[in-house]
Amino acid sequence: MQIEQWFPVPVGICNISKECLEEVQKACFEWLKNNPLDVHWSESVETSYHKSNSFISQIGLNSLENELLNLFYDYSKSLGLQTPSLRLDSWLNRFKPKSFEPAHAHYNAFLCGCLYLTEESDSGKFMIDDPIDARCQWLENNYIGSNTLFTHRTVGYDPQEGKVLIFPPWMKHYVTQHNGLKDRISLAFNAIKC
Repeated sequence: MQIEQWFPVPVGICNISKECLEEVQKACFEWLKNNPLDVHWSESVETSYHKSNSFISQIGLNSLENELLNLFYDYSKSLGLQTPSLRLDSWLNRFKPKSFEPAHAHYNAFLCGCLYLTEESDSGKFMIDDPIDARCQWLENNYIGSNTLFTHRTVGYDPQEGKVLIFPPWMKHYVTQHNGLKDRISLAFNAIKC
């Protein structure tokens, strides 16, 4: 029997160059020494999101901004999407031990992504739930424990230094509790139509 898989959820995964990563880590870690981050009342993650939506350009990481925009263009081209002119909104996130990020989406964006600046065992995972509610409901009543591409309801990514994830803005995502001993630091960004 032929089985076709429809309605995939595309997650782009790649790494920035080691040289670029080292430049970004140095700039971000230095910035963190002298600048406090905010914690929103509904979250436990510390972030620059509420202060500025242009963190990457604000601290002069132009080469990273260009590299990320090129990755967004490549991602959208590979999916057959019409690619508009884009600008980057970006912010820095720091997860202290025991912090997490609740499920959310970025409906105002064209595409979204994140870049990990640190990694540690037992760090909070970046999680994506199956966005097709009808499939989730059906699986609740019919799942028999087999682990296939079709029956996965959640996909998780461990933070790895230099790894970039790119995904559609409508895709709800969250970060599980960070149980590492050191801070989990990442950059998040939205590609916005100009």
